[in-house]
Amino acid sequence: MIRSFFAPKETSWVLEVLPGEVRATSLVLDTEKRIQIRRHWQGESWRDLPKSFRFTGQVIVSIHATLATTTIIPVGDMRENPDEPLVANELENLISRAVGKIFNQCRQAAARELRVDEIDIFLAKSRVINFKLDDHVVLNPVGFRAEKIEAVLELMLTTRPLIGELKQLFKERREIFFTQTERAILLDLEKLHGPPLGLLELGEESFFFLMEKAAVGEMLSRGKFNWSPQMLLHALAGELSVSGGAARKIYHAFLRGEVSANMGKHIKKALDPQLKLFYEELGRTRLRGKVFVLSGLPLPISLPQKRQNLILSEPPLTPMLDHFGLALAPYRPETCRRPFEVLAPWLEFYLDKSDSKINQWLRRHLNWLGPVHESQAGPGQRQIKLPFLEQ
Repeated sequence: MIRSFFAPKETSWVLEVLPGEVRATSLVLDTEKRIQIRRHWQGESWRDLPKSFRFTGQVIVSIHATLATTTIIPVGDMRENPDEPLVANELENLISRAVGKIFNQCRQAAARELRVDEIDIFLAKSRVINFKLDDHVVLNPVGFRAEKIEAVLELMLTTRPLIGELKQLFKERREIFFTQTERAILLDLEKLHGPPLGLLELGEESFFFLMEKAAVGEMLSRGKFNWSPQMLLHALAGELSVSGGAARKIYHAFLRGEVSANMGKHIKKALDPQLKLFYEELGRTRLRGKVFVLSGLPLPISLPQKRQNLILSEPPLTPMLDHFGLALAPYRPETCRRPFEVLAPWLEFYLDKSDSKINQWLRRHLNWLGPVHESQAGPGQRQIKLPFLEQ
């Protein structure tokens, strides 16, 4: 069920955290379920944020996959007294024991993936995405009788520097919804298309992502994609002996069909070898099914396009919003050049069903996993308290 607590004209902020870049966008959902993009800013650091920006309303922090990772943990137990109603303390003990056993392993895996020391791994978000009692799904198991209890925990881990920056930005603020950008995109798209689903994120550094059904929930894997759209511009600049800026202008004119036939032949001569490399790299990935392409530079190919066992497609922003009874109000392109990457994390929050009493309890009781314990801190390090994580 879609959340219904948005007040008319309430503002939400989507804060995107990327390698070497941060962005802030304000959105308003009006009474007609139209999303209005109001303000947008991007820079290298939150320190450069305009002082006029005031983060009123809901804040959604969306973190790039190179800076955060999400772990899905199934937990379960057979109860000794199945005829007695389940109480909160019993549930707390079950979850605490399960997470306590595996968290160090999760921290180690996150440290390897994010390439930081284990001591710099923090818990940004925790939630239960599924409860089962004797194989029956329930929202809150407290008060029910059952022999077998199962749950699925979602833990999102990120780094100490990132959390430190956000703490400085928000001080003691508590109402923050954390998500991991590429996972949010694929979870939204999964509601329209069944898995497997892929995502190609093309930039100066490119990645591919594959979401598949797992024994519990969805598994998201990623890898480096050794190809960049910048290779197209570099090849074009070399072929035409022009500067990078001129190559970019010629490239966009070519995409719009505004160049002569003779110039078009020279451009294709430069671009075709680079596109061949693109398809070769695509073949080396495990991508299959629908694969959605996010690229800051438009590609000189028509989408959708079928390639062996996958279909390359543009992210279906309008169909996705239509599916949930939403629409994007007209906006100036310069206000927000990549609306899909802003709206996907917002939509995950909008559709989120986990804002229940049990998850409020879980966030309070798992906050000990976020800070570095004093016993683990190295010489000269102090425990960092992050009260805004205890939502």
